[in-house]
Amino acid sequence: MQISEVSSEQSAASDISNDPTCLPIKTLENLVAEVEQLAPMIGCEINQKLRNLIPTFPSRLNEDQKFRIWKLSYRIWNTCVEISNSFKSGQEVDEEHAKLRHVASDLLVVAGSIGAVHSSLSKMAMFYFKTGTIWHKLENHAMAAACFEKATELSNRAKDHHRTATISQNEAEEDEKFLFDLYLTRARTAWELQQKALVRSLLGRARGMLKLSACTASRTEMYEVLAEEFLHYGKVLLARQDKASHAESIQFLEHAFEVCSDGIAAVAVVNRDGNEDDDMLGKLVRETLALNNLKFKVLRFLAAGHLQNGNFESVLKCVDILKAGPDHASTPFLALKAYVGLKRLEEAEKEAYILVAQRSTPVDVCAAAIDVLIEGSCSSAAQNTRTLQDAVKKTFAIAHARFPSSIELIVKVLDKLLTQPLDLHSKKRVETALAIAVDEKIISSVMESPQGRIQMAAVVSDFENEANTAQRCIHTLLWNSAQEFFTTKDYPTSIQLFEASLMYLSQNEASYKECRAKTLRVLCICHLALGQYDRALEYINEANKLEASSGGVFLKFKVCLQMNDAEGAAKQVQELFQCPDFEPDYLTLASHEAISCKCISVAITALSRLLELSCSSAKSSPLENKEAVLIRNIIALSLQDSSQSSAALKYFKLARSRLRELGPEGFLGSGNMEEKEAQWYAGSAWNQGLDTVKSQEWGICREFFLCAADFYEVLPDSVENLEMRRASMMLAVGATLAGNREDAEGSSVLREAVSYLDRCWKIHELVRSKSKSAASIDNTEIYLNLLSFEVKRRMKDHKAQMEILCRCSTLTGFQPKLFYSMGMCGGDCQDVEVSMAAFEAGLNLTLTSPKPDYALVAATIRRMITVADTVRRDSPRAMSIYKQAHQILLDLDAGVYPKEEVQWLISTAWNRASLHVKFNRFSLAENWMNLALDMLKHAPTMENFRAVMLDNLSCVLKRKADEPAFADD
Repeated sequence: MQISEVSSEQSAASDISNDPTCLPIKTLENLVAEVEQLAPMIGCEINQKLRNLIPTFPSRLNEDQKFRIWKLSYRIWNTCVEISNSFKSGQEVDEEHAKLRHVASDLLVVAGSIGAVHSSLSKMAMFYFKTGTIWHKLENHAMAAACFEKATELSNRAKDHHRTATISQNEAEEDEKFLFDLYLTRARTAWELQQKALVRSLLGRARGMLKLSACTASRTEMYEVLAEEFLHYGKVLLARQDKASHAESIQFLEHAFEVCSDGIAAVAVVNRDGNEDDDMLGKLVRETLALNNLKFKVLRFLAAGHLQNGNFESVLKCVDILKAGPDHASTPFLALKAYVGLKRLEEAEKEAYILVAQRSTPVDVCAAAIDVLIEGSCSSAAQNTRTLQDAVKKTFAIAHARFPSSIELIVKVLDKLLTQPLDLHSKKRVETALAIAVDEKIISSVMESPQGRIQMAAVVSDFENEANTAQRCIHTLLWNSAQEFFTTKDYPTSIQLFEASLMYLSQNEASYKECRAKTLRVLCICHLALGQYDRALEYINEANKLEASSGGVFLKFKVCLQMNDAEGAAKQVQELFQCPDFEPDYLTLASHEAISCKCISVAITALSRLLELSCSSAKSSPLENKEAVLIRNIIALSLQDSSQSSAALKYFKLARSRLRELGPEGFLGSGNMEEKEAQWYAGSAWNQGLDTVKSQEWGICREFFLCAADFYEVLPDSVENLEMRRASMMLAVGATLAGNREDAEGSSVLREAVSYLDRCWKIHELVRSKSKSAASIDNTEIYLNLLSFEVKRRMKDHKAQMEILCRCSTLTGFQPKLFYSMGMCGGDCQDVEVSMAAFEAGLNLTLTSPKPDYALVAATIRRMITVADTVRRDSPRAMSIYKQAHQILLDLDAGVYPKEEVQWLISTAWNRASLHVKFNRFSLAENWMNLALDMLKHAPTMENFRAVMLDNLSCVLKRKADEPAFADD
């Protein structure tokens, strides 16, 4: 909203009294006009000019000068208002806008009060108030605090002025309302500045203003606003984690309660006196209803605050008042928590019984009440009595009687009982949970419930990836709790919980046998730990009947060892090989159990002896066809020590040798076992090859990848296996080239590399026929060509290199940088031809691309010139390359081609001309000079050399004409 300017008479007076000596005012007029012209683009410069002008005003101003300054301040303010009104939705003012309003406010203070304008001090205060509000929105709280402080000072001065002047009641109420809003707004800024004492002081002043004035409808709204303000600060402090904030929040909430009470009392006085009309009284009644609702809201937060601070008696006092008001779900819960906190267990039980027994109480509230009792079971008062645990059982019985079909209630209570952290009272809670879980009524209601699924925030998060049937959920709760006690080695309690979990396994589930066998195996371990070997044997025998597994056989092996049944233990070792899920790790574990040794070297020695026995045994030996398993065990143990890669390679080579001797089926076994073992050997050799790449052990790396290739060859010819076999051989060739740069020149090593690459090409064609992805095939083909090119280079087969270059030119995705790297090789003249062909192919490919890389073009041109000079310096071939570079430059904008490279071309071309001049080869010198001058326009930084270069060219032409007898070579 714009501010009306001073009256026309005063404005006219100010225009007439144009004091030529007051230069700052004239300057201010010019700056204001500039502000109005620049709006809405207000910059920092104009603000700084206005700010610098303020101190230049004289300390004493006449009335005309004051009016002129006031008028100019109003013009600035109205310009700011127009700028704000022009903002689009969501657009906010910036800091320069706030500074401009601040300048307008300061100008009023500089001018001072105007005797002919009413309430000038109030207007000054209003300017500062609105400016401070904008600073607060911009989160510049220091500036906002300064504005609010000035507004408060001016408001107090205005109040003193109003005492000596006659003003209307409406004006007085407006001034009081303004001061009230100022206190609250200033308090918000002080809160942001962590000035809590000032916040209390300002809110106290606002509250004092309400007590000193009569109650009206607007005054009632002010009571509500002030109470909301106190409540806001109390809630903020209550949400913090430190105790000091919790204690401080109580003070703010109590003030909020008192303000509500004061407002209600003030309305009661008005109703009693009956001085207001009916409409006003009706409005007051409605405001009183809002204050009453706010009062009870404050009370609930106040009770929560006392509860957080442990002031349970105060909570009960709040509850007593809340019970007299409208019903709210939090009231009885607050009472229950307070009684539990005070260890007044009998009252807590009564509250819980009453709450659960009420017909209006929903099942969620019943579950929450039981949760409170369970939390109270950890108190010291419950340590010597069974009160709370009995109360939990009784409360649950009442709730279950009311909601017999609510599976959610059962699961929530069991979840609360079984998921508490382990402490001195954990066993009591487990006893309560077991009493509920093993109750036949509970079991039947859960197992026969039509609810296939339940949705609970407390439990679903743990099982959101499973089908959350009720019985499965309870089974998981019992299982997890049993697992916790198992971890703490409380095996008796763990046994009770595991046995209870078996009651909630549904035989209709597909995983019934698996889950039951798993639980029975864990029960076997518990009894084994307690030394109850007969009981452990019963459980493991039952588990093995349900599901034959290596884990079950191994547990029975341990039981037999503990019972000194050596024959039975040996039988279990033989049965391990017959299990469908047999893993070689079980052999290692069995060796550890048998010899009571955890040393890796000893385990490797023992298994190596076993391997030797296997290799020399007859076909009827029980270890027949298990060499792969034993070697795999030894390798797995060797790989646990990163320094034993050579030892691991030894056994990988042994495995590869035995694979070639016995064949895949004879060495690895048949069926799924063959594929599984081959996959392990191939994958392990591959991983070890990658590890040795990091350590650059190229000889070992090559052998690992060759082993991987041989074992991938055993696997079915799927696309994935073919790609891995091809990649293994390619990496083996790469390791050969990387690690044996001198020895790799030997024909035998290179011929072997060629044979591997030939196999790679055959596999590549087979993959091409099977694969649906073209991208991976093209990339692989690129790598194969690069490897082939390097091998042929070392074999000095230049014809093959040229063929590979031609082939690469047709490949999709072949990058020009690859051609550049292929050309970066030295050698004899034939090598030079290969290099030039590679550079030319890369150059052509780069130039035909949509966005050529001219840095690469420049590097290629330079390298081609260098290579050409190795054959013959300043040859026609070099000249043609320079001309090709010139043609490339003709079509380019300035700066696209690297300027350093352009300068290099010009400089080297000119230097070549200089060499020809030295030997009187003027025609050749003229050609190089003209070429350099033609390229000069593409190098603006060298343009200052043009005159000198033209002079030199003229001299050469003159010498050429004067000395015709000298012929160019």
